[in-house]
Amino acid sequence: MHVAAESLGATTLLWGLDAPVGELSAGQRQLVALIRVYLSDAEVVVLDEATCHLDAAARGGGERGRVRTRVAR
Repeated sequence: MHVAAESLGATTLLWGLDAPVGELSAGQRQLVALIRVYLSDAEVVVLDEATCHLDAAARGGGERGRVRTRVAR
């Protein structure tokens, strides 16, 4: 999970696995969703505007993570 978060530029979300997640911004929720996709075993994943709620820095991480996922599988 930590590798996926780092790949997607979401390491600031890792306050610990037991941290409360009730108050995440839309962008943070989207990063969590992208991490879940990165970790899934699905052969095909359809992403529609997967980075639309992310700021510019996080958007770049999301794009890099998707490319790495495609190459790794």
